[in-house]
Amino acid sequence: MKRFTAVFVAFVMTAGSCCVAEDTGATLRTQGNVSVGGNPAPPFSTVFPNTLIETQKNASAILELTGSRIEIGPETVVEFDGGELRLEHGSLSVLTFRSMIVKVGCILAIPVRSEETLFEIANQTGRVTISAIRNDVNIKSALKTPKSAADFTKSEEITVHQGEQKSRDEKCGPARYETRAAPAAIRGWLNSPYAQGVAAGGTVGLLCWLFCNSNNPASPSIP
Repeated sequence: MKRFTAVFVAFVMTAGSCCVAEDTGATLRTQGNVSVGGNPAPPFSTVFPNTLIETQKNASAILELTGSRIEIGPETVVEFDGGELRLEHGSLSVLTFRSMIVKVGCILAIPVRSEETLFEIANQTGRVTISAIRNDVNIKSALKTPKSAADFTKSEEITVHQGEQKSRDEKCGPARYETRAAPAAIRGWLNSPYAQGVAAGGTVGLLCWLFCNSNNPASPSIP
């Protein structure tokens, strides 16, 4: 718990990355072989909506935007689209204050409240797993292949409560969920060298984060 608190404070202090990129974009920090839009990514860059990010084996990346911080695990393919992410394969660790949405095929994961929420989501061989580490996460499952947000309005919905892990097949339609306790340790970005080094941001980052959010309230694209 002490480790989480320390890293969480560090996140808040450095979430001022909103002062580096436009609110519609995000900063991307990479380690290892990572591509953006099919091209090799530098260690630090700015990315904008509709950008495909792919990490290779033993590579990772951290995506930072106003109110959210996402670690992209190895062998992951994900599309960044501003207020949401589309995970094609691999794993993400999401820390958000703004109800960052993650879509995986016919499944949508969104924090229950627009407040501090930490969850992990993975799509491996067609099996989707969501672990709620801090606060609860809703899962909406479309009955047919979604073409727009409206396809999720009449869908199966369940809640992954803090400390729980639920998994199901990626396929559309009603499905049986498997429930178990979430991993005791927070794997993802809390153990990464980026997370361990961000404390140097200081109070300036905190003030920047508060300022950048003061005129831009949380507004998930799907209620």
